[in-house]
Amino acid sequence: MTPFVSYISEICRLYVVVLLLASAAGKSFAFDEFEWTILDATHVSQSTARAAAVGIIAAEYLAALMSAIGGAFAQWGMVTALLLSVLFTAFITTMLFQGKAVRCNCFGGASTEMISRLDLVRNGVLAACCAIYLLLGRDPGSSPSAVVTLLLLAVALIGLIFTANVKGIARILRES
Repeated sequence: MTPFVSYISEICRLYVVVLLLASAAGKSFAFDEFEWTILDATHVSQSTARAAAVGIIAAEYLAALMSAIGGAFAQWGMVTALLLSVLFTAFITTMLFQGKAVRCNCFGGASTEMISRLDLVRNGVLAACCAIYLLLGRDPGSSPSAVVTLLLLAVALIGLIFTANVKGIARILRES
């Protein structure tokens, strides 16, 4: 595996880690809003909405932790993240198809935005990063230095900033 391919794979892993941590933390801090969004969108019982909210947040934290640990755990973390991405994509697609106005709680309750096709773009990036890592893996014989890891983490964080703000970026581009 060339260093470039190894770096791409590592950026994807780190992107998934920071995205899932940001998502789970945001939902944790605004748990009531997240639970209410599930309740409002699905019309399930409050206990079911609470269980779903706890399960989603726990799965995001678990996938992030496993992916951060690396090795075989990273593989399982990425599979879990990919499954979450598919689940979120199915939910968003269903809500859009049904024409429901559902508030986006992707990163917690701070967002007043409604879900849109742009959320599908973010989920596509998440799924693509998971797939790239799962296909490329990591060269077991080499480990990037601390400096290189920090640089790759910086790239992953820039990716998170862009994908977490894709709606705002699209709005700015439309207005210009």
